[in-house]
Amino acid sequence: MAQDAAVLLIPTVMIVVAAALLAPTIKKLIAKKTSSVQLLYFDLPGLGEPIRFLLAHLGVPFEDRRFKAREEFLALKPTLVFGQVPCLKIDGQELFQSSAILRALAQKFDVSGTLYPQDACLASQVDGLIAQVSDMTQGWGPLRYRERFGFPADLFTDAAQAT
Repeated sequence: MAQDAAVLLIPTVMIVVAAALLAPTIKKLIAKKTSSVQLLYFDLPGLGEPIRFLLAHLGVPFEDRRFKAREEFLALKPTLVFGQVPCLKIDGQELFQSSAILRALAQKFDVSGTLYPQDACLASQVDGLIAQVSDMTQGWGPLRYRERFGFPADLFTDAAQAT
């Protein structure tokens, strides 16, 4: 009799353990299918493109709201955190800053768990790579959009550099 109970107990324990191990994966699979995701960005690649790529890679359906004109963005700007895009809305919650958005997407939807690891040291390496990319590209913004950064239009010309 006790042996029969043990035979029944082992599969039950295995099912409970398997369910506990699979719960995070199942949660992510459900989130991928049920979350309302909207990306707000300009109608150009820029900082929104890595977010678009990651959403596509993860198989997360999303609304890609691209501003057709600068006025459309300017009308929305006062309502945005930091007044800038990209902005990602997941189930009504607004996420901002592209690297933070990428981390959040990996944590919420990556079933494999490989894009943003749970291990603090590995996650730090990913953060370091993200920071390196930011360092390498930070000069591009002021060069491309100098007036928005407060520089005169003729600052980055050959004539201005010669003086």
